[in-house]
Amino acid sequence: RTIPHEPPSSARRLLGVAAAITVLASGLSLATSPTASAVSSCPSIDPTTHAVSPATPAVNTDWDFCILTGANLTGANLTGAVLDHAVMTSVNLTGANLTGALLSYLPGANMSGANLTGATLRAADLSNAFVNCGTGGVLGTGMIQTGPPPNLPLGWTFAPGTVANSLTAPFVACPVVAPAAPAAPPAPPLPAPESLPPVAGVAPAAEVPAGGSTGSVNGLPVATTVTVNPAGGVQVAGGGSTVALADLSPDGTAMPSSGGGLAGTPGGGLSVSASGLLAKSQADVYMYSEQLWLGKAIVDASGNVTMSLTIPSWVTPGGHTLQFVGYQGPYTSIALSTGISVAAPALISLPTASGERTGYFLGRAVALSRAAKVGLWNAVNVPAQGRTDALVSCTATYAEPVTAPERALWVQREAGLTGFLTRAGCDTVIARLGDLTGVTGSASLAIRVTATTA
Repeated sequence: RTIPHEPPSSARRLLGVAAAITVLASGLSLATSPTASAVSSCPSIDPTTHAVSPATPAVNTDWDFCILTGANLTGANLTGAVLDHAVMTSVNLTGANLTGALLSYLPGANMSGANLTGATLRAADLSNAFVNCGTGGVLGTGMIQTGPPPNLPLGWTFAPGTVANSLTAPFVACPVVAPAAPAAPPAPPLPAPESLPPVAGVAPAAEVPAGGSTGSVNGLPVATTVTVNPAGGVQVAGGGSTVALADLSPDGTAMPSSGGGLAGTPGGGLSVSASGLLAKSQADVYMYSEQLWLGKAIVDASGNVTMSLTIPSWVTPGGHTLQFVGYQGPYTSIALSTGISVAAPALISLPTASGERTGYFLGRAVALSRAAKVGLWNAVNVPAQGRTDALVSCTATYAEPVTAPERALWVQREAGLTGFLTRAGCDTVIARLGDLTGVTGSASLAIRVTATTA
C-alpha cells in the first residue's frame, strides 16, 4: 500500500512490525504498509455510504498508516487519535473532535466545525481542505507544528501564538439564492354548462334585411356570411358557429328561400339548427324589432342543437330580424342574426255555425276557463259524430293583441290552446287573427274555434 509521504525520521515509531493488518470483510480492504514501523487496527469503510465501522472510535484511536479516503467521520470523537501517516483524502470531518490528535495528510478534507485544539500538525498537508458555506474561523488553538509548516489552502492561516500555533479558516459566505416565485394560484373550475344563464338577445342597431346577416362574439362584431340552403331556408355562419333557419310548410317541410332570404307567414313554422356550441348549454331564438322570445333548446354532446318554433300569428307584417344566441364556451357567447319577411295574414269573418264555439280566457291567465274548455271540446266533437274516419280541421280565431305584454301572453296561450284542441280531436290546428263580432265578453279574452270535417 502506497504511503502518501515519507514521515520525518524523528516521528517514526521504534516498534517492530508484529503482524499484518487483517483485511476486513465489509467496506474497503485496509492494511498497513509493509514498511511502516507502527501497528494500526484500521476501520472498514462502506464504499457506497462511506460509513466507518466501528462507528464510534475510541479515545486515543490508533489509525496510523490507515487508508481513510472518503470516510464519513462527521461528529466523530477522535480525541488524541494517531492519524500521522493515515491517508485522509476527502474525509468528512464536519463537527469532529480532534483535540490533541496527531495529523499530517488531509488534502480535500471537509473541516467544517472540526475542533483541532492542541493537535499536532507534523509536516501536515491540508491542501484543498475546506469548510462549508456559512462557517469558518478558528479550528484549533494551542497546536503544535513539527517539521515544515503545514500546506494550507488559500486564505487559511497557521499563526504562531505565545505558547503554540492556531489554525484559522476564512469565513465562507453562502451564495444568495433568489426566493422562488410564488406558485400561481390554481385556476377556478369552469362553470357547468347547464348552470350558465341564458344569453340575452340584443336588439340589432338596424333591421337586418332578408338575405342579410350580422354576428357577434361576446358582444363584439364578427364577419358573417349567409347562403341559400338547397334543402330550404338559409344558413348563417360566423365566429366559429353556424345556424340554419327555414320556414316550414303546413306539412313540416322546409320552404325554399325567397330572394335569398326567409319569407315566413303568421302562425307558420320555423326550423332552427345550429352547430359549434358548448355542449349542455342553452340556446335561444328571438325576433325583433320588438323583442319576442320564440323558444329554446339544450345543446347536445356534439355541440349541435335543433328547434321547431312557431311565428306568432299576430306578428306585424313586414321585415323582422331573427336572432340566434348561445354559448361557444363557458365565457364565450355567440349571436347570429338574419332577416325574415313576414307576409300579412288574411282576415276572416266567421259566421256562427254548427261546430263553432267561443270561449274565454281567465283574465291574464294562460289557461281557458272551465266553461270554455267544455264548449270548445264539444265544438270539435260535433262535426265528427258518427264518423270514425272524419278528418277534423280546427281554426282558432282571436283579436289582435294591442300591447307588447299582451302579445307575449298570447304566445303562451297559443301554445296551450293548440295542445288542448289536439287532445280534443283536431287533426290540424290553425290560429289566426280575425273579426270577433258578436262576442258578449271582452274581445281580448275571447277565442272562437270552428271545427270542420272532410
